[in-house]
Amino acid sequence: MSNSDEIISKALQLPEEKRTQVALRLLDSLDAPDPHAHLTDDELQAELARRVKAVVDGTAELIPADQAIEQLRAELKK
Repeated sequence: MSNSDEIISKALQLPEEKRTQVALRLLDSLDAPDPHAHLTDDELQAELARRVKAVVDGTAELIPADQAIEQLRAELKK
């Protein structure tokens, strides 16, 4: 078992709250910039409201969950 496999195995044994903390710390360590970091809380709320309205109005382009998951998996493999 590799060192990373051992770390993951131990991390998976942690309680959910601790696993969440570990996951968030790992995500924070990645270089990918937050595309919404420049937005204020009010701007984020407005964007969320716009998206919810588009879903409710039927104007949003929605895709099935299985298709979204496939797309995410393909992105992660890159």
